[in-house]
Amino acid sequence: MPASVTERRNRNSTYFGGRWSYTLRRTLRSQQLAGNGYWTGRKLHFGFVVSEFGPEATAGDYMTALDFARAMERTTPSRSYFFNKNEPVDATDIDYLVVMTDDFDVRKVSGLGTTATVVGWARNWFHRWVSRPWRERFDLWFASSEHARRYMEEELCRSVALLRIGTDGQRFSKGGALDPKLASDVAFTGHFWGSPREVVSMLDEAGGLNIRFYGKGWDAHPAASHFWGGVLPYDRMVDVYKSTKVVIDDSNFVTATWGSLNSRVFDSLAAGALVLTNNAIGVAEAFPDVLPTYSSKETLVELLQLYVNDDAKRAEATARARALVMEHHTYDVRAREFLTAARERCTAGLRVAIKIGCPKLERADGWGDWYFANSLRRELEARGHAVRIDCLDDWYSPQSASDDVCLTLRGLDRYQPKPGQINLLWIISHPDKVTVEEINGYDRCFAASAKFVRTFADLVKCPISVLPQCTDSRIFFPAENATEQDMESQPVVFVGNSRGVSRPVVRAAAEAGVGLQVHGGGWAALLPESIVKSQLIQNDELGDLYRGARVVLNDHWEDMRRWEIVSNRIFDAVACGRPVISDDCEGIASYFRDTVVTHRQGEGFLDTFARATGAAVSKDVLRAAAEHVLAEHTFAKRAEFLDCVIRKLDSEYDRLNGCRLKLSKEAA
Repeated sequence: MPASVTERRNRNSTYFGGRWSYTLRRTLRSQQLAGNGYWTGRKLHFGFVVSEFGPEATAGDYMTALDFARAMERTTPSRSYFFNKNEPVDATDIDYLVVMTDDFDVRKVSGLGTTATVVGWARNWFHRWVSRPWRERFDLWFASSEHARRYMEEELCRSVALLRIGTDGQRFSKGGALDPKLASDVAFTGHFWGSPREVVSMLDEAGGLNIRFYGKGWDAHPAASHFWGGVLPYDRMVDVYKSTKVVIDDSNFVTATWGSLNSRVFDSLAAGALVLTNNAIGVAEAFPDVLPTYSSKETLVELLQLYVNDDAKRAEATARARALVMEHHTYDVRAREFLTAARERCTAGLRVAIKIGCPKLERADGWGDWYFANSLRRELEARGHAVRIDCLDDWYSPQSASDDVCLTLRGLDRYQPKPGQINLLWIISHPDKVTVEEINGYDRCFAASAKFVRTFADLVKCPISVLPQCTDSRIFFPAENATEQDMESQPVVFVGNSRGVSRPVVRAAAEAGVGLQVHGGGWAALLPESIVKSQLIQNDELGDLYRGARVVLNDHWEDMRRWEIVSNRIFDAVACGRPVISDDCEGIASYFRDTVVTHRQGEGFLDTFARATGAAVSKDVLRAAAEHVLAEHTFAKRAEFLDCVIRKLDSEYDRLNGCRLKLSKEAA
């Protein structure tokens, strides 16, 4: 092919992408769940990444995925595919890729389209899900209990929806039959992998009961081998439950402590067998005041004797719990819950990527931009957007092509914006590195400096405005009852790395002997050991540290000081109701007045300290300054502003391109 043809096609592709990709992507994504296949010409495609799949598979995640997939196909026109987590996953033509296991590296998926949604459905090992280095690659999160959902939402700083495990209501309710060969008083279905299981402890005191164990490993167990009924396929579980009076659910620590109920709870109840479980948290959530639970060998044996021998009590308890299962806990219900959550996520907001300069997610702890982005993410997600944070190594990952909005928090490195997305630049550090050309590559530019905006306003074509730094009101707020007398014996605190130099304000405080405590890396060779209290303090602990400080110290990078970009450390400390001593930065006075005292060149630090702790900076002054910051300079306020900007730009895209899509659809 001639080079001129290739060049022309590349130009056309770039032009088409920049002109149409935004609207096409948004339109296709919003129409995915309509179920009519208008734009794609096919059904909705689900992909499930599981531990194993196929006729011989026994993994619980596959059984859950299989039942869920069948229910989804009954609920909306769809087709499901299964992928083994240990093999390459090509997600071409997959609309929703649902990952069922925490140890699958989503970064290795190939073929994801720009309208695809990657879903993490956490059913256990919740602490592992939230710590995986690929956790940012999920567009939509589900957790199988409310307890776990709240935990994951807090750890991920993202919206997490509730999607419990359930049962195939038709198969377990209407299928199967009592099998005399499987008849028992008590049945347990689950494998023995060598770890102790609480269910075994009751065997020596459950005399007179016909007990059956089904699953791998029990034939070799010294206490349970003679109760072993063999290994049965999942399709035969309904016969087991139809042939027993009581099923024991022995939840282990990866589910019981999180309230995530096992599938056997829902399956056995749907089949008409009462289940006794040790998962008290899960029962309180899904079966409040309906399903009995045990907490020890003694209570389990007591419940078994009661419900095995009293048919009326067992029937009553089973009927009440079974009614809840059939109404609220079938996979047909789960399919509708999934679709509702997916639709809400799609229609409530846009997909937003926040680009930060941290090299990789594994090194995010200690990076200020990571905590800044997480606090902003939480507030944007509260406004309906789905937000992913991209560290430097993920800036140009294939998944970034699916983003509607890219918000770059300018650090040391420059990001190249993509056409067909809303591109926003927020300059919160390293202003000397920013050029007119860079700013003009964005749709909107914000800077945490009025001086920067004044300087560049007439030089750039891109609209530019002031957007100051801010604080997270969930972490930084004043102490309730502390008095200034209480604070007199408290330390002077500085949090930050040394940057390989002795930072002037820190050095001056150390030499003045004012009870300085430093938290940060690189100080060992610069300060006495008694002053350096830690190498790293977690972000969610900073509020308590500042509230317990007599004074908080701050200084700026030289270019930030020159461009009057006020450090977010000052916003944090003032929000906690504490006085701040900082190096001189012209922008400080416009936000904080007398609450922040600047250490002037040539002034003794003790004189500065006296001004910061004197009568002029009273409790009332500090309280008023904190109230002002928490009213005007929080991430919630910044997210509210950015949300308005994003939605305005989104509507402008609709006005420019939406009519053409409508005409093409009518013409078709």
